[in-house]
Amino acid sequence: MSVQLRPSLLRAVLAALLTVGSLATSAVTATAAPTGSLAGDGQAPAGVGPHTWTVEDVRITSSNGPDGAETVELDAAIWTPDDASAANPMPAMLIAPGFGNTKTAPEMVTLAAYFASHGYVAMTFTPQGFGESTGCIGLDSRTYDGRNAITMIDHLASLDHVAEDAPGDPQVGMVGGSYGGGLQGHTAVADPRIDAIAPGRTWVDLQYSLDPNNWVRDADAPYDVTGHEQGVFKQGWTSLFFAAGTAQPAQGNGGCDPVTRATMYPTATPCTSWIPGICETYVRVSTTGDVNEDDRELIADSSTGPELSQVDVPTLLPQGLPDTLFNVNETVPWLVDLQRRDVPVAVIWHSSGHGGYDPAPGDGEPYGGTFDDSPERQAEFARSYIPRRILAWMERHVRGDASVDTGPAFAYFRDWVDYDVEQTGGTAAPAYGTSAAVPAADTGFTLDPADGELVPEGGAVDGGEATFLNPPGGVPAAYSEVPNFSSPGAEGDRPAQDLPGQHLAFETAPLDQPMDVVGVPFLDLHLSHDNPLRDARLFAKLYDVAPDGSATLVHRQVAPSRIPGDALAGGPTTLRLIGTSHRFDAGHRVRLVVAATDLAYDNERSPDALTVSSTGDAPSVLRLPVVGGAPAPTPLPPGPDDAPGGPAAPGALPATGGGAAVAGLAVLAAAALRRRPT
Repeated sequence: MSVQLRPSLLRAVLAALLTVGSLATSAVTATAAPTGSLAGDGQAPAGVGPHTWTVEDVRITSSNGPDGAETVELDAAIWTPDDASAANPMPAMLIAPGFGNTKTAPEMVTLAAYFASHGYVAMTFTPQGFGESTGCIGLDSRTYDGRNAITMIDHLASLDHVAEDAPGDPQVGMVGGSYGGGLQGHTAVADPRIDAIAPGRTWVDLQYSLDPNNWVRDADAPYDVTGHEQGVFKQGWTSLFFAAGTAQPAQGNGGCDPVTRATMYPTATPCTSWIPGICETYVRVSTTGDVNEDDRELIADSSTGPELSQVDVPTLLPQGLPDTLFNVNETVPWLVDLQRRDVPVAVIWHSSGHGGYDPAPGDGEPYGGTFDDSPERQAEFARSYIPRRILAWMERHVRGDASVDTGPAFAYFRDWVDYDVEQTGGTAAPAYGTSAAVPAADTGFTLDPADGELVPEGGAVDGGEATFLNPPGGVPAAYSEVPNFSSPGAEGDRPAQDLPGQHLAFETAPLDQPMDVVGVPFLDLHLSHDNPLRDARLFAKLYDVAPDGSATLVHRQVAPSRIPGDALAGGPTTLRLIGTSHRFDAGHRVRLVVAATDLAYDNERSPDALTVSSTGDAPSVLRLPVVGGAPAPTPLPPGPDDAPGGPAAPGALPATGGGAAVAGLAVLAAAALRRRPT
């Protein structure tokens, strides 16, 4: 969901946000699909293609809405290679933009020029509700934007210089990031003419993205993110995008000003910019923190998840490791489901993402606005890793060149690998690890509440329990990020902070060698809480603690979970953390934090006390997917400056417990962070 906001609105949003049974996880098994192997890295040859092109602006009329009775005019453009003709037809590429972007946004012209140079008829467009396109913002729904995409493919099919698989069936792929990625899956299900898709930095289930729940309901489907009745509302990111969408008419964009919308939908709640239902859902969830069945149906209409089992086109998924809007967990259900059905699929966990995280040198992720169609930027883009992976995917599956190698099923960026793009020909490929599977979370650490340690599984623990608090109203809250403003050097770039009394921290001893963690961690947690009227909410996260005691929240990722009370009885509750690719260096510690609050989310408003227990007979266990190195078999003895459990993060309660709860928690002060060994 790339978004463009005026600086005044950016500052206003920033100011507002600043004040306000144990699971055995297994590898995601890769099938021996003919389009993916470890024989090559899947990059197309470097360089801009040999074709020049012309650009023609067009207007596309589309019918959509629940009854197909609404009409919109879409602002689009056709980028045609100069040597494409009826006698020499070429495949097509439909390029979808991020939220708030138009057909002329940097990401659009970057991709259009790249594909046109390689002999594709590229079509860019502005989604309804933005720019010069009419209609109200449809949130990438099947009912609105999905029908528009089918109409645009109809237009491509009408061009005699577009190659066909059959009459009326053009050779066509789809590419785009964020909002432009969310459209692709359900459009491919609805229109079998689409030959391949490459949804970048996007969602599989929009409810998971904006109201996430990382409680694992089914041990047989640990990576499934769909189907939860409730989650933890992602207040910061969602409010940012709702404000950006609502502001479109005031900025001179879109065809859904208040008068026009009232005319189109006279019985709907007054609202600017959006199709009916979206404003009501936003108000309801931001007010109560809960969604109802109508909300879930509305969001499902904008998600691939409910019909993922019907996706049967080759799918490439580039997703950003530091992306806190659409995290890498969104890609794993695609990988699991498509591999199970022998549909070609590949996943790339890359270096950039929402929030201003620019791609590493030679990575070339197109959706951050750093590239365009100028010769200089195209030359750099065409040498980079991600564009060449996308092009190879389309050459194989759209153009139909069976000789093209599309690379591994799973590739992950390693920011601890040094490389020089001048020596690599402009690509970040040497920084990528590759695998035929997402590595298993098979290295366990037992939580020891008695002293706040993470003990390698099999080591002795004192055992016990420890309690942390949710404050009345959910404030004050821990800080992990200001959404869209926390990338390096941005206004919100300050260390994450956990509040005294509101979290528990568990740490390993200093590692005796580097440990590379790649994949999705899981936490088997014996958890109870004192509020019988509400679900238990908590936030799990990993820190890298340096020898000097400074702690870094890995990729700023936080995993919210909302767990019904009846799921807490009878054994450990399994929680999924956010996938990562991170090296913990020798001498560093791994810190696991479970917290009651986070500033970027809508926290539980009722006071609560949450208790974690872990004993030798009933351990709570953190499971990490370790691909390099290994933890020391037994904890190293603490140094003279090491408090038990390691140094505390700024503002954190020491792992040995004690201390008063924050101001305003008098009602729960007697329960504040009690640790009771057993």
